[in-house]
Amino acid sequence: MRPPGNHVRLTIQVANTPANRNLMFSLSMPRPHLPLSGLVLLPGFLIWAAVGRALAPMERARRDIGQRDALRYTSSSGRVDLALNLEKARSC
Repeated sequence: MRPPGNHVRLTIQVANTPANRNLMFSLSMPRPHLPLSGLVLLPGFLIWAAVGRALAPMERARRDIGQRDALRYTSSSGRVDLALNLEKARSC
């Protein structure tokens, strides 16, 4: 038994080819592209959903204004009748 403080430290080096080092590294890493893609896609989806919900009232207002304008400028047959609407506007 050796006394404390007199430890002999040995370093053993083994030659590995770059292909073997890459193989050992890829086997030791748990597919790093999956967590990284999640770090990009998940916040992107959350931001997209939040902006969509925030703009929903404006989209409803745009749709309502578009329907109101369409009803104002169309006749009962569904065709745009601008001449008739212009005459109505002048008489008011």
